Amino acid sequence: ANAANGLPVVTSLLGSGAQRSAHVQAIVAVAEAAQLDGVDIAYMDLPADQRASFTLFTIELAQALHGKGKILTLTLPAPAKSAQGYDEGAYDWAELAKHADLIQLLPYPDPGSFRLEVPALLEYLTSRLDPARLVMTVTPLATEKAPDGTLRANTNLEARTIASRRHVGAPARE
Repeated sequence: ANAANGLPVVTSLLGSGAQRSAHVQAIVAVAEAAQLDGVDIAYMDLPADQRASFTLFTIELAQALHGKGKILTLTLPAPAKSAQGYDEGAYDWAELAKHADLIQLLPYPDPGSFRLEVPALLEYLTSRLDPARLVMTVTPLATEKAPDGTLRANTNLEARTIASRRHVGAPARE
């Protein structure tokens, strides 16, 4: 969920105990009707003030799904790096990992700094939760960093065009 396509709805559903419980029951009903083995929840970009609500929702959903023999996975964004370490925002990784069967870490947003930043991030996360519950995901999508530092997703054709023009190593000598 994000501001453009559902964040207000999600925060509303998490807003009270009755709404959370109704949301949990609706999700479990869909999983049972479709005979699914489990559910993955990917509520992205939640504001930090939703931390307790999202945790309570996850606990209730995990209990309901586990009671039906189903699993719960969560797909979460990486905690933001800060001067003090990492800011988990709305996602209490340690508590969530006690209830979800797996937590999938979204692909790291900046492939250019992946090898520099991800080892420390993984060290932080695995100090907070059982590494067996953490799944790192990757994406086949290419991104490009603009001079101002913003990231832009490339289409497959754009990525192939860029890759065909660039080379690795020193420029060829004439």
